[in-house]
Amino acid sequence: MGLANKIGTYVLPFKNSMVVCPPGQIRPGQGKLILVPTIMRSGTHVLIDTILNNFSQYRRRPLYVDLDRLLDEPEGRHERMESLLKGGAYVVKTHFPQVYSDPARAYFVRFIARHSYIITVTRNPDQTYWSTYRWGQAIAADKKKYMVSLQRFRQFWAEATRLDISFSELTDMVTYERVLGKIGNFIHVDINDGSRVIYPVPKKLRLKIYIMKALTRLLGKYSPVINTTIRFAASD
Repeated sequence: MGLANKIGTYVLPFKNSMVVCPPGQIRPGQGKLILVPTIMRSGTHVLIDTILNNFSQYRRRPLYVDLDRLLDEPEGRHERMESLLKGGAYVVKTHFPQVYSDPARAYFVRFIARHSYIITVTRNPDQTYWSTYRWGQAIAADKKKYMVSLQRFRQFWAEATRLDISFSELTDMVTYERVLGKIGNFIHVDINDGSRVIYPVPKKLRLKIYIMKALTRLLGKYSPVINTTIRFAASD
């Protein structure tokens, strides 16, 4: 683990109440949830940050909700789901059922999906596999099992009414504003009330990204630019 990742793990962890629930507490609010179901390493946090940076209604405390973690404890799941619905305009992420595929979770994921705008990001399976492998995730230890997990995910979400965005168009400055237009039309919200567009920062500008990560973890929704990404893969 590199120095920057060590700092991000032990000094300024992404799992803090300003950034994510849990451990942050869901607060009552207005509006409709945005559910982001994705394959791991497909651009989940690029999509989350795109929404948080460009649709101010969704810039909340905490910044987003990790549905997979929220469902970890079986006891009290109904109450937590009701609380999430009352939270209004939160971005909620899940990798179900690629991972956390316990069938008992399916009811609650579907429950939240029925009350959410669903937006997902798609990416070439070979790219997500190798990124997941380099990231050291057990699910990528066997490529055949990994591909089965992708099929499981696709089957579960196949009939959901959703907006699909490709990773390539989400990270291309030429198509980025077009993507924002698609999102805005889908969720019926204007881009930052007509103010400036905030673009993703290229991965090669690591120092700038580290600063954005640190400010996000320290300031939460008050950070000038939101970057909720967790860490770099070893070879990225």
